[in-house]
Amino acid sequence: PDLHNELDEAGVSPFVYATPWFMTLFSARTPLYVLLRLWDQCITRGDEHFLPFLAVAMLAGEKSAILAAGKDGACMAVGRAGVRSLDQLDEVWVAAE
Repeated sequence: PDLHNELDEAGVSPFVYATPWFMTLFSARTPLYVLLRLWDQCITRGDEHFLPFLAVAMLAGEKSAILAAGKDGACMAVGRAGVRSLDQLDEVWVAAE
C-alpha cells in the first residue's frame, strides 16, 4: 500500500509504467537475452493471467528506489523499473508466483 500511495500522491498513473510493459510484453526495458528467457517461461507456464502478477513483482522489486526518489522523482524511478538480468528475472518470477 505504501508504494501505491506514494505513486498516487506523486500523480504517477499505472498507465505510465504498465502500458509500455504490456504493449511490448516487457520488451521496452528488458535486455534481449533476459526477455527471451522471460517469454520462454511465460509460454511454458501457459497462463496469460500471470503477466499482471509479473508486473507487480517487477514494481515491488524497485520499491525502495521508487520510495527513495520521492514524489518529484517517482515517475522517473518507475520508468527505470524492469528486469535487467537473469538473476533478477528469477527473483521477480518467484515473487510473482
